Amino acid sequence: MNYKNRILPPELKDVKENLISGRKQSKEKKPYEIKIVTPMFGGGNEPGELDETFPVRSSSIRGHLRFWWRATRGAAFQDVKELRRHEVAIFGDTHSPSRVKIWVESRHKPEITDAREIDKNKQVRPGKEPAYRFKNFLPLYAVFPYTSNNKVRTLRKLTFTLYVQYSDYIPTAKDKVQDNLFPDIEALKKEVEAALWAWINFGGIGNRTRRGCGSLFSESFSPKLGEKYASYTDWYEKKQLEYGLKLLSCEEIGELGQGWPTLPEEIHIQTYDRDLTLAWKKVIEIYKNFRAFKAGYKRSMWPEADSLRLITGMAEGRHKDPLPEDKGKCIAFPRAE
Repeated sequence: MNYKNRILPPELKDVKENLISGRKQSKEKKPYEIKIVTPMFGGGNEPGELDETFPVRSSSIRGHLRFWWRATRGAAFQDVKELRRHEVAIFGDTHSPSRVKIWVESRHKPEITDAREIDKNKQVRPGKEPAYRFKNFLPLYAVFPYTSNNKVRTLRKLTFTLYVQYSDYIPTAKDKVQDNLFPDIEALKKEVEAALWAWINFGGIGNRTRRGCGSLFSESFSPKLGEKYASYTDWYEKKQLEYGLKLLSCEEIGELGQGWPTLPEEIHIQTYDRDLTLAWKKVIEIYKNFRAFKAGYKRSMWPEADSLRLITGMAEGRHKDPLPEDKGKCIAFPRAE
């Protein structure tokens, strides 16, 4: 090889400067300030690991937005083919570029600590100490995989800015996807902002977001703190109208079984305001009691374990008979469903 004629890659410094310059010149970009309000685990390049230098990655957020776009818009589609056609028109695929560019900037240093430190008050029982002692008490059912490991690090607080830039690119004949489903940027914004609204209020970032870890708050999308109970339900209904969402009732979701998760048209909200951590603990306690329902027995009343014993033909003597006895021999996995 003739090294004299080789092509040298550009310096990373120049690449970074060009990216920053291009972003500043863009007119179609909008910043959203977002706060992480509960401990965040993972979210880095390595599964389960926290990247202390870049804890929040734009690629992770893009994945969340695709999920929550399906959750907000998915109820309007009859089959997965039509759902994917609209999703690709926004977020792109291997044949068509995305019309939505996102990037993250953080001007504040995150607060990072060892995971074991977050449950140091776990021996303090409610009712024995003043309520203020429990503002740092986190629900172990949500964070238990991490609290026994000194090596696991968790992010406690961080405010970052998410920039969203929209492209007026329209697929051409060279693209396999030639749908002009969102001809103007305003239509595109409405689709993405609905996903942002759902992600910030009902999702999170990092691991175990379904149990409240890595929860988010943004004044652009979250309801105002201190509002009365009735206003939260009104807020949810108004957002459906604002974004043009066609959501289904819980009964309709169960009957249709579309194959992808969607938001319901109604949500249940606690009847009074309380400290964030206390509210989180209360909800997780309800979820824990539901998932581990025993009703006075030493074994769970759910059928999953008995189903596996029946399928494999393997069971210890004390677990040979199903519980409760009138459940009989059935194979079902309702919690997974």
